[in-house]
Amino acid sequence: MQESFCGFDADDTTFGTMLARRLGYMDVKAGSWTGNEAEGMRRDVWMVVKCPPKPMLPDTTRVHITHRLQRTAHDKLLLEREVATLDVPYGEIWSLQERWLVTADSAAPDSAVELCVSAHIHFKSRVMLATKIKTHALKRSRKCAVLAAELLQEAAHADTAAMGDGALTELDGGGGGTSVELLSLREAHAALLEEATFYKRQAQQLERENRKLLQQSKMTNKSKRQLVQQIADLEAEIQRERRERAAMEVALSQAYSQTLRDLLAKQDAPEAGAPAAASADKGKPSSRHGWFR
Repeated sequence: MQESFCGFDADDTTFGTMLARRLGYMDVKAGSWTGNEAEGMRRDVWMVVKCPPKPMLPDTTRVHITHRLQRTAHDKLLLEREVATLDVPYGEIWSLQERWLVTADSAAPDSAVELCVSAHIHFKSRVMLATKIKTHALKRSRKCAVLAAELLQEAAHADTAAMGDGALTELDGGGGGTSVELLSLREAHAALLEEATFYKRQAQQLERENRKLLQQSKMTNKSKRQLVQQIADLEAEIQRERRERAAMEVALSQAYSQTLRDLLAKQDAPEAGAPAAASADKGKPSSRHGWFR
């Protein structure tokens, strides 16, 4: 188990190579271990992995993993993993922390051990999508733990078979290696199946997005027709209001003109009667002049 854990998330051991293939690790760069078993050994691993076809996720993301391995007792082995997914939403704010505790079972045969995996999401600051991030990250951690447990058993069987084949090779002078090649083919087949599943999910996601875009296009065309019809109706309403306004202006102008004519006619009627009265009084003789004569 210690040898397998030393190659965790890298290609140093059979288990590490199998895990890297199944999880689709790319451009793996593992640093060297520093420290000792008693106080704990530490190393950093950088890689690139594919992201599931989900909204807000890129196609690939950079991953930084920190390992700390320690023998806490003769029958206990502790591995701590801190996984930082850098290119996902808020990737630099949160990280996945795991504790892999291996305990030898004294009641079982020598090769039997118990593996206990604990996971926790550490947030450096408050995030709006904390609940969603925590649910998705823990789900991925659980799947990785189940896969790692299976691969640890397969790696142990492969190492045992390789040791047996090596012994037979030394005795017989040739042959062996069949089980290792078969295991490699199985791993390659499993990796291809996982990759095919990934592309299938991505194709389904693209189909759903295509349907959404087609529906939005139909709604956009419908909205465009409605907007054109509304614009035409508004233009017709504006033309009608303009005609009504012009008719009202003409009617008001005519009423104003008629009112002015009526006022002028009323003012001209008394002025026309005043000279007639003056001319009638002009023909009468003055009484005062008559008495002097």
